[in-house]
Amino acid sequence: MTLLIIRHGQSEADILKIHEGRADFSLTDVGEKEADLLSEYIQQHWNVQKIYASPLRRTQGVAEKLSAATGADITYDDDLMEWNNGMLAGHAFGYIEKNYPDADTNPAKYGIEDKESFRERASGVLHRIIDAHTDAGDDCCVAIVTHGGMINELYQELTGAPIGSTTFFGTTDTGIHEWKITKDRTLVVHANLSAHLTDAVQAEREANEHLQVSYFAGGCFWCITPIFKLYKAKKSLCGYSGGSEVNPTYMDVKKQKTSHRETIAVEYDPAKVSYEKLVDIFLANVDPFDKDGQFIDRGHSYTLAIYYTCQKEKEIAEKKIAELEASSGKKVYIALEAFRNFYEAETYHQDYYLKNPEAFEKELEESGRKAK
Repeated sequence: MTLLIIRHGQSEADILKIHEGRADFSLTDVGEKEADLLSEYIQQHWNVQKIYASPLRRTQGVAEKLSAATGADITYDDDLMEWNNGMLAGHAFGYIEKNYPDADTNPAKYGIEDKESFRERASGVLHRIIDAHTDAGDDCCVAIVTHGGMINELYQELTGAPIGSTTFFGTTDTGIHEWKITKDRTLVVHANLSAHLTDAVQAEREANEHLQVSYFAGGCFWCITPIFKLYKAKKSLCGYSGGSEVNPTYMDVKKQKTSHRETIAVEYDPAKVSYEKLVDIFLANVDPFDKDGQFIDRGHSYTLAIYYTCQKEKEIAEKKIAELEASSGKKVYIALEAFRNFYEAETYHQDYYLKNPEAFEKELEESGRKAK
């Protein structure tokens, strides 16, 4: 049989510079294009009959496109998910090193999957998939859509490398590994094949990685998502930030069962719009004098916050808040906190104003935010 092992495309975590692992992020626009090119390439070169995939959004997006191109059914398997990084998931680069310095030496303390368990999981799912297609013949072609860490672990299992080996088998986004499996041996035909990726997509990917991201909690994230796009921000991503819970759900955040706030991650090109302008936009579209929520949305998760990612952002936000207090003569209730984490909200929340324009307008009217 032929086994194609495929990594997902660029995800939002790549732009946000966040530790991903089990944090569930979707594909970026570039990641979607990478997945389209991958699917077309595989459809032209192999006859895929079955797809197995991790259920996380970034792998699910690739698997669905591959299924549409090949007609192959998908089975989602939790054992194909990325290494479980426990409490580290969703945290900003640099935050882990400063706040969880013993994460490598004491993984259980942070709910992190140990190396032995990760290898056992990789071994189990690999042999289970191979055994399911042993009698299908040499023409059988199966695709696995998973994550970089899991692909490395599958290689470690294949080669019999010791657990904790320092050799790492890397995979670019949507990279393809082709294995030919017989009763006698496994032949690695291609490793990290990326012939499907065009120069244009590669250039767009590199441009994405130079975007900056700022984080604002402004009450209901449906309502403030479109505001930043009007002022040349590339994307506004709905999510949850500031709390201690990993992978919070909308209902838990909404019902005040977490310490997170509804938050917007604003991806922007600083050559087109400044951080100072983004803060101005934010202040103009919230009620900064409300300490208990925003408009009809009440509770901690709807209170205001600016999560700064550097000292310069902190100073700009402090200056803007001080100016507003001076000009209004009122106390401004906006928490100013160092950015620590972000978890992408469920898919139906993203671009809600475009998916549900009538419901969105109703929300603006009834909340009183439209008058603002």
